[in-house]
Amino acid sequence: MKSIPMKETIAVAILNFKQGTREKIFFGVIFFLVFLLALTFFLGVLAIGETEKVVRSAGIAGLEISGLLLILFSFTLSFYKEKETRILQVYLSYFSTSSYLIGKALGYFLITGFYLLIGSIGWAIILCMNDAFTWNIFPAVYLTFLKLIIVVSINLLLATLVASPTLALLGTLFIFYTSEVCAQALQLVVANGYNLQVWIMKAIYFILPNMDKLYIKSDIAYGEIPDLSFFVLSSAYSFAYVGFIFLVSVTIFSKREY
Repeated sequence: MKSIPMKETIAVAILNFKQGTREKIFFGVIFFLVFLLALTFFLGVLAIGETEKVVRSAGIAGLEISGLLLILFSFTLSFYKEKETRILQVYLSYFSTSSYLIGKALGYFLITGFYLLIGSIGWAIILCMNDAFTWNIFPAVYLTFLKLIIVVSINLLLATLVASPTLALLGTLFIFYTSEVCAQALQLVVANGYNLQVWIMKAIYFILPNMDKLYIKSDIAYGEIPDLSFFVLSSAYSFAYVGFIFLVSVTIFSKREY
């Protein structure tokens, strides 16, 4: 694969960031997040004696779910809309395929980060209203960001493979939730399964993103935080996985005619 011009990639990323943050989907998901945060507040009021744990757990779950919806609908629809309306051909007349594809993904990394910033401020306000605020929520938001950029990269790969936006959307959702439970499933198979089942399950776990490496919801609920090495390893794994998916996606995309 040829080297990727950084100026072109950054230009595409900025264009997608501006476009993505002006879409109705972005504001619709923010409205949905406001609803989730309001629900979180009332759950905290009702959960007498468990307010801190409930508000922290519900808040980070709300950020993750709403962020996932933003990626699934905004990124998927944007990618396929550009193909259908021939905007993609305009992009490719000015930018290389690698710059376009990676720039688009980076643009949605920026959108995801911007969205989580807005959401974390709202969550912090809800926590303060329930006397449950802790600075440890921000490392949890960072790990949520890592999970969501992995989702963007998977969505990108599926969008380059399949012709249907519905298949790309549902496929991304399936992979995300499968990877969420894969670690627990592997433990069960290792404890009770046969050798072949164990090997198959280990292969699936290796291929899918290991979301268990980014899980600290239970720690955040109790106001705790893992040590620095956890974040270093989680970051290294996430960026390595995203980089590999980028490589595969660009290779596939560059061989297709648009």
